[in-house]
Amino acid sequence: MAEDDPRLEVGYIAYLGATGSIRAYSARPIGGEELPGVVVIHENTGLQPHIEDVARGFALEGYHAVAPDALSPFGGTPASTSQATSLINQLNEETTIGNFVAAVQYLKTHPAGS
Repeated sequence: MAEDDPRLEVGYIAYLGATGSIRAYSARPIGGEELPGVVVIHENTGLQPHIEDVARGFALEGYHAVAPDALSPFGGTPASTSQATSLINQLNEETTIGNFVAAVQYLKTHPAGS
């Protein structure tokens, strides 16, 4: 899916997670209607363009998709996938889950959420 698809509103957001500010990619159809939400969890290489594309795919199906960057506590996903994999192995499971649960809360409280 094209990043500049005119049917979608996309971009980076920040929400408060268990470890502080969490950067995430957001994609949703343009329009003010209430939308169901979905959290897209990335692979062990961090928040990559492929995951953003997956989020846009969900948006085209009528969802507000949010893809959190699990590596936000380390400053975000680095350009090097091997470095990202190394950082993934350093994440605390409990706080990472808390950051993902906070994405659900973000979607529940977003004005376009249902």
